[in-house]
Amino acid sequence: MKNDKMLISMDVVICTMLDESLQVVVRRRDKAPYAGRFELPGVYLKGDESLKEGSRRCVRELTGIKDAYMEQMHTFGEVKRDSRERTISITYVALIPASQLVDDEGYLVIDDVELVDMSEMAGSKKMAFDHGKIIAKTLDWFAAKAQVSEIAFNLVDEEFTLPDLQKAYELLLGKPLFKANFRNKMKGVIEETDYMTVGEAHRPSRLFTRK
Repeated sequence: MKNDKMLISMDVVICTMLDESLQVVVRRRDKAPYAGRFELPGVYLKGDESLKEGSRRCVRELTGIKDAYMEQMHTFGEVKRDSRERTISITYVALIPASQLVDDEGYLVIDDVELVDMSEMAGSKKMAFDHGKIIAKTLDWFAAKAQVSEIAFNLVDEEFTLPDLQKAYELLLGKPLFKANFRNKMKGVIEETDYMTVGEAHRPSRLFTRK
């Protein structure tokens, strides 16, 4: 039986919550195909590493972050998704608080990448290859995953305000939530600290942590 050569790419949708929107880390391609378009960060899987190791290497080499929340999202294997060579993309999602990606003035601390709004890039031809489809699939995955898990906590810092946590849930679910219902649902999974936010334009807010 003939074994045709295939490449395995570990592509990672690195997401954060910034300016009240879900944003994704992208790079701009400087060569064909799709020169000038955005692409998701990715690496080719090495022969001696697992899928999780490959995806973590991608995030570590790009951001320096070793302990980001990551989960396998989907496999994309259309025959002609890459015109150069048959490439299977095993896609992981990484959720990282904005404080680890941008400085106090809102500038990215990672070189040669950009943060763009996920909803604007979903299905967009501004993305190279099928990466616009990957982002659209990720948004659907978020909406389902946030219904049955607590992944939204990975978008906020260890200490967070309830409005920030609610916004993280709303962005992942893709819909607004009633404040009273949300806070009642969170009672069993969060606890308040003795600290308040400082140095912000609005009145100080209580900080909470995850139980």
